[in-house]
Amino acid sequence: MAHDESFSVTLNETRSFEPSAEFAAQANLRSDELRRRTEIGRKDPEGYWAQAARELLWRKPFTRVLEWNPPSAKWFSDGRMNASENCLDRHLEKNSEKTAILWEGEPTVGGAPETLRWSYRELHERVVRMTAGLRHLGLKKGDAVAIYMPLVPESVVAMLACARAGLTHTVVFGGFSAEALKDRMLDANAKAVLTADYGWRKGAKVALREQVVHALTDVPAVETVITLHRDTVGAAFGKPTPLASVGKIGRATEYDWQAVSSTFDPGHPDTRGEAEAVEAEHPSAARARPRMSST
Repeated sequence: MAHDESFSVTLNETRSFEPSAEFAAQANLRSDELRRRTEIGRKDPEGYWAQAARELLWRKPFTRVLEWNPPSAKWFSDGRMNASENCLDRHLEKNSEKTAILWEGEPTVGGAPETLRWSYRELHERVVRMTAGLRHLGLKKGDAVAIYMPLVPESVVAMLACARAGLTHTVVFGGFSAEALKDRMLDANAKAVLTADYGWRKGAKVALREQVVHALTDVPAVETVITLHRDTVGAAFGKPTPLASVGKIGRATEYDWQAVSSTFDPGHPDTRGEAEAVEAEHPSAARARPRMSST
């Protein structure tokens, strides 16, 4: 662009829209408190973030806030916590029956939407069950897992269970091809894949497990596949049962989602779904290497 060229502004919006007094009274953060906190953050950034961080649940409280060695920064490096525990456990005492997930799926059945509602207690139980199942299969803190799921509540269970167990997980968009899935599993050096037999996207049935089958032909590190049957979304669990595989996909052993979650036995120490204490910046959620765009 030449030096004397400039962009033209075609929109000059000066209106403001004030909320009603009734709506403002329900706000968690009022405007005067926002201004006060903003000013604190300007004057003392580390103090501001330390105060905010102390609202979370810590297994080991931090004593160091920021270690700044440009261009690298470490936050709360000596503290230990778990993201899943903060998302779920700390809400159980006062809000266990409060809705945590309200899901509406597709397609509609007989004109009525497919809906599901889980409380924090119900979501917590499912996450604990899957955490225990992942450990039962030999996965441990630091192992990498790929999550290739449709838009169902169990995808949230998968992410929170991996975080709870201290597993690094790469979440792969359910519309990606087998080749894209393969690349991301290789990048993460994934040992397991959590998927579903199929999912729905804009009225089309997407065969996810079929893509996993194709992808695993060139991913030797994957040892375990856990498959959710889309028709069992939100299904209840029975008594603890021994875990048996349902077959093989290449070198990997495949297990049923419901069966993995049914290994949980609160009285058996080897199947507990307790949260793993990890570093504040533990890479629970991982991404593959950056991709170059053709545009």
